[in-house]
Amino acid sequence: MKDLRSLTYQEVEKIIENLGEAKFRVRQLYPAVFKYDSLDEITTLSKDLRRKLSEEYFIDALSTAQKQTSKKDGTIKFLFRLSDGNFIESVFMKYHHGNTLCVSSQVGCLMGCKFCASTIGGKVRDLTPGEIISQIIKAHKETGESIYWLTLLKRTNLIAYDFDKLLSLAEEIKRMLVASLNTAKSTQENK
Repeated sequence: MKDLRSLTYQEVEKIIENLGEAKFRVRQLYPAVFKYDSLDEITTLSKDLRRKLSEEYFIDALSTAQKQTSKKDGTIKFLFRLSDGNFIESVFMKYHHGNTLCVSSQVGCLMGCKFCASTIGGKVRDLTPGEIISQIIKAHKETGESIYWLTLLKRTNLIAYDFDKLLSLAEEIKRMLVASLNTAKSTQENK
């Protein structure tokens, strides 16, 4: 099974083509992957197409295991559960100049910092691009902020716990963000 959030627009185009579906289905599916948490929620697609897709693909949406809000400054710390049962953390901070979201790029950590719970079990694995992007989507859904990339990127700073890992995925994440921005832009222009 492959996570649709980890795929580029071009990869989704190929999937739709291989399924024998019309090209406009890509424009329905790709932005919806970043808006909804399951294929069943994408009602612009036929039930038959959703069934075909679900045989090989899924949307790896995170579930919120815990959410702590600071009484001092409103900072929100999320503990997200991944589809494989592992846990990661993200932190959402709201400032007068805009928002900052600190995301995880791996399960666990090798750094050994005494103050950080992520280092206790050591590094388990790297996150997929879709899992990194899902943190952004989930945090913004949980906070009531817009989940559309066009709006999100104008108002949010993004920080990664393991910046080296994020940089190693930079090209994949960049391709997905660019495709998402283009899709969001064309959707707004068609309204």
